[in-house]
Amino acid sequence: MANMNMPNMKDSRWLQLEVCREAQRSKCTRNDEECKFAHPPPHVEIQNGRVTACYDAIKGRCSRENPPCKYYHPPQHLKDQLLVNGRNHLAMKVGSGIPCAVWFMICFNGSA
Repeated sequence: MANMNMPNMKDSRWLQLEVCREAQRSKCTRNDEECKFAHPPPHVEIQNGRVTACYDAIKGRCSRENPPCKYYHPPQHLKDQLLVNGRNHLAMKVGSGIPCAVWFMICFNGSA
């Protein structure tokens, strides 16, 4: 397929979740299943108050254990939110004039 001046990398912006500020201070009264923000474990990197969710975990097939997965494994209600974000992100890219199949390959395979 022709190079459309796109970087040869996955677009993972739709996999970003805001981290619970209260959880970061160990003050959140909600558990992972109730809070609308991410409660990542200590081994998951937080950048600018956000974490990147594990795409494989969203699909139910992450097997990284030793060492543990560096991405956030969200609870079901946040997985649902991420899937909506992904569909909206893809729809927005389709509206940009670039064929859906190309954006699908960029978002999910890393190249066009």
